[in-house]
Amino acid sequence: MPKVFISYVRENIKNVTRLVETLKAHEVDVWFDKTHLKPGDRWTNVIRREIAQGDFFIACFSDEYNKRTKSYMNEEITQAIEQLRQRPSDQPWFIPALLSDCEIPDISIGAGETLRSFHWVTLYDDWDDGIQRILNVVHPEPEGELLDGHQQRTYSEEDIVDLIPSSITNVLNDRKRERTAEKFSLVQDNYRTHEYSRQEIDKLAPSQRDKLFTAAPEMEAWWRGKSIADGAWPLFRLRGGTWLSVDQIKPILGEHIDAVCKISGLYEWFGQNFEF
Repeated sequence: MPKVFISYVRENIKNVTRLVETLKAHEVDVWFDKTHLKPGDRWTNVIRREIAQGDFFIACFSDEYNKRTKSYMNEEITQAIEQLRQRPSDQPWFIPALLSDCEIPDISIGAGETLRSFHWVTLYDDWDDGIQRILNVVHPEPEGELLDGHQQRTYSEEDIVDLIPSSITNVLNDRKRERTAEKFSLVQDNYRTHEYSRQEIDKLAPSQRDKLFTAAPEMEAWWRGKSIADGAWPLFRLRGGTWLSVDQIKPILGEHIDAVCKISGLYEWFGQNFEF
């Protein structure tokens, strides 16, 4: 699960809380001072540690930020810039998010670049599109592995949305967390048990997955969709992390059956009980 640090000024707490809750709903581990700082914490040390350990840093810029002469956000950005100088330049980490139509500060990050060198997300203009663009960075689609027959039954969510009427897409969107519903328990080298979600396995490198599957061969079948509980193959994977169940497909049939049939493999899967 990717870990994200959110930096902001207090005047934007309403929009930032909305951002935090939205990211958490999409299985992003968000560090948010309102909920994570505990009484007695030395906040400067905690923030420095969390920024350094975070997979991504989201800086929420706004008119309110630009009007400030002083803010803790400036200290967090300073810490973030130190991290930027130590990280590979070809891997995204610092994500500017605009909460209003404003300028990003022209703060140097070294090598002739400033914070304005980063492409930003305009949440104030189109919230849903902005959120999706952030998720595309923090939740990228796994790459670099060969696909077997089951994995090849993957299709973009955009294809589904284009083919199925909007009244049906609401049903699909309600089940975006299906991917993390069932966990796989595995004893680690330190003898502690870790509960993996399928989404967590998605984010591992192929070599890391192979190591897990060697330790627990049944884990590979589970990762591809086979249920631990009854051995059934209950889900159909869409690229992007959405999984459809048979119960979700049933309401789509009837007048919308043509749309389902246009999605290669979906109707065939609906009519059979695939076993790994």
